[in-house]
Amino acid sequence: MDTSIITEKLSNAFNGPLLEENEFTNVSKSERILSIGSGSFIFVRGITNLFSHPMLALGELALGGFLVHRGVTGQCKVKPMIEQEDAKLDTVYISVP
Repeated sequence: MDTSIITEKLSNAFNGPLLEENEFTNVSKSERILSIGSGSFIFVRGITNLFSHPMLALGELALGGFLVHRGVTGQCKVKPMIEQEDAKLDTVYISVP
């Protein structure tokens, strides 16, 4: 399945001020769209589970809220930390003969 067609259609649907990039944005447009969609789903699931499984629901609410925030703002505080760790691992593997 060619996902580029789906990504192109979604990105055309989401053009506008919501997904504008600025100097603080470190998340790509496709990641932002996926974060908003999956975060919304997880957040709503957390709301529906609030009374039946409260501890699970709190985790879902937190994760869903984080993903929606990440998608709307385009900023992810975790991404630079992961990239730094990847760079450190690359230098370790490259320097070992």
